[in-house]
Amino acid sequence: MAFLSAIRLLIFKNNWIGIYSQYEPFAELVKEKNADLATKVEQTYQACLKTVEPFFTQGQVAAKPYSTLNAQQRGAIVEASYQFRNALIEARDALSIGEAS
Repeated sequence: MAFLSAIRLLIFKNNWIGIYSQYEPFAELVKEKNADLATKVEQTYQACLKTVEPFFTQGQVAAKPYSTLNAQQRGAIVEASYQFRNALIEARDALSIGEAS
């Protein structure tokens, strides 16, 4: 478990980067339909990255162990993640892509 705690923030960060990479090909289409929504997706993505940024040291891949974060810090990560998720759902709906089955 200590190993997972040590890399959990790295996993969060890289998951967000991967998720955003799947949105990027659609970003211009979303912007054409709703520029504010495209901005919202970008801002919520950046907000996710900012929640973990303080726990990374310049020049190092690893971050501070997740187990050392307090409830407020963990809550901020969760809240940012949900806001990013919700913005992506709005983008999906704006493009009439539909839900995955």
